Amino acid sequence: MFKVLLFLFISTLIPINNPYGSSMGESGDELTKWPYVKPAFVASEVQSPINILSSNSYDVSLPSLLYFRYWRKDSVKIKIENSGHALHIHSITDDDVNKISAHITGGPLFENIYNFSHIHIYWGEEEEGSEHQINSQGYPIEVQMIHYKNEYGNYSNAVVYSDGICIISYFGKLSDQDNPKMENFIKAVKSVETPRVISFFSTFDVHFHWLMEVAKDYCYYAYPGSITVYPYTPCVTWIIYENTFSISQRQLEVFRSLRRTNGKFLTSINRRKLQQFNNRPLCYV
Repeated sequence: MFKVLLFLFISTLIPINNPYGSSMGESGDELTKWPYVKPAFVASEVQSPINILSSNSYDVSLPSLLYFRYWRKDSVKIKIENSGHALHIHSITDDDVNKISAHITGGPLFENIYNFSHIHIYWGEEEEGSEHQINSQGYPIEVQMIHYKNEYGNYSNAVVYSDGICIISYFGKLSDQDNPKMENFIKAVKSVETPRVISFFSTFDVHFHWLMEVAKDYCYYAYPGSITVYPYTPCVTWIIYENTFSISQRQLEVFRSLRRTNGKFLTSINRRKLQQFNNRPLCYV
């Protein structure tokens, strides 16, 4: 059982004009701030992705964010395939080994458990391919790890609840050198270049160990938002890591070489444009 410990700290909070909760004063009463206080939202006010501006954020002390069955030998089984429309990475939980799925808890989720469902990866033809930005900076690749709240049973049921989904985003930054920890995953992606020809089965640990390097450094933003594909349901707690993993141009080109069913490149995958921030709560841990 691997646990990423996020050290608790108390900082002077940056007061902002926030209609969803009271600003914290010198007393440091973070219990008046989201995610400690559940706000009510209008759907159009909490759409994703957004440009995350650190000047709009406030610091909070939260429980440690914990990961289970991701980066050990008993990590969850996954299926990697090219559907012809997107690169799909799904959890496989239909056997005795995987009756207990990989899951997260803690952080802005507190004691709630969110089970791992699937991964979306966004990349572009040029230097920027991420959906989110941090301080107006985009990244060449964004990995979104999607979870559903355990009590709702599955992803399809969970999306109808305001607290149904948690998505963790990791950004990749271009490097002059290959990231050796990504090579197993890069080889798997290369093997599914042609759609619907082969599916690749493995475990999360073998192919995504490089994400642990980001998660263990614990600096992240969290905000309430929506899924970024139709129907854009506002049901997501987003966790966006500030630190990045490295990826070389050669490794990025493997993603850009993936083909659609019609023979065109998957790099034309639709990324949703940035949405209005609408002064919603944005915390930094």
